[in-house]
Amino acid sequence: MAIDGLFLYNIQEKLNAYTPCKIGKIQNISDEEILIHLHTRNDGNQKLVINVHSNTNRVYIANFIPGIQPEPSNFVMVLRKLCSQAIVESFEQVGYDRILCLHLSCRNEFQDLVKYDLNIELMGKYANLILVKEGVIVDALKRIPVYENAKRFIHPGAKYVAPTQPEKKNPFEIQDLDLDQSLVKQIYGFSPLLSNEFLYRMNNNEKYIDILNEVVHSNTLYIYKKDFHCIELKHLNEQAKTYTIMEGLNHLYEEDEQKKRIKEQYGDIIRTVDKEKNKQIKKLPKLEQALEDGKDYHKYQEYGDLIFAYMYQIKKEKTIILPSFETNEDVTIPIDMRYDLKTNANKYYQKYHKMKRS
Repeated sequence: MAIDGLFLYNIQEKLNAYTPCKIGKIQNISDEEILIHLHTRNDGNQKLVINVHSNTNRVYIANFIPGIQPEPSNFVMVLRKLCSQAIVESFEQVGYDRILCLHLSCRNEFQDLVKYDLNIELMGKYANLILVKEGVIVDALKRIPVYENAKRFIHPGAKYVAPTQPEKKNPFEIQDLDLDQSLVKQIYGFSPLLSNEFLYRMNNNEKYIDILNEVVHSNTLYIYKKDFHCIELKHLNEQAKTYTIMEGLNHLYEEDEQKKRIKEQYGDIIRTVDKEKNKQIKKLPKLEQALEDGKDYHKYQEYGDLIFAYMYQIKKEKTIILPSFETNEDVTIPIDMRYDLKTNANKYYQKYHKMKRS
């Protein structure tokens, strides 16, 4: 599942505890993961990871980074040029949706104060990272042309338009609820999973505001077989692994992401090795057959020796029969009628040496 709006609200509150802070290095972890080093006043240096992969999108503070891509992407180069040494004034969630905005201020080459918004959109397959200045897109990690999405044109120079949402209620200003209907349709920030948990608990006499406060103030991430959230999902009736929220987000897709990073960073090597491997696999049956055929390669040497020994005593025929030097038994030797006996003997010697090598 993806992070929902209320979970992102919790993350926003934790990230705002580090502000104001200064941006240091900006690096690529993978094609869709960016690492921003934050220099904070009270908590030292922090590593902010922004992941906008369609299946694993999230934002968190990491305590360990497995590796950095040696070559930065074009978008990271833009961020380095415009936002390096910028001040992160605040993290702001947009309308309890899955959009987190970093409000940045920095100085340009003329030392004029410039404001940017770095919008992190954690919306499944539409997840993206967009740098905006005064409502205009400066650049985006994933540029989206008109022919791919007519509703939202994501390209440098285009006006930034946030994804539209249907009209719903503010989760912190609820007066009444229809418990027979999903909360996803009624309140901003709810996912189907969180809606099921709220309805389950409220039907068991827990109050909406108490559950909401648990979501907002939780410091624990509960990870189940297929789902996760920052509150215990009692309706699943499963045992969960528990972590602190940032640590849990760090480990959430660790194994899958490690495979993706390796594939991205060493993809050319892997493709070359796979190509060579498949080539050799196809050759293997032929080589095994050649090995089987070559096991009695000594007979071709004997054919050549016998032909040379009796060359002037026999006539050229399609097959000739000569006694073996070792056993004195008859040996039948096929003869290629296109060539004389000497050439036939030499060809048997060539075949003997070839099979011996193979």
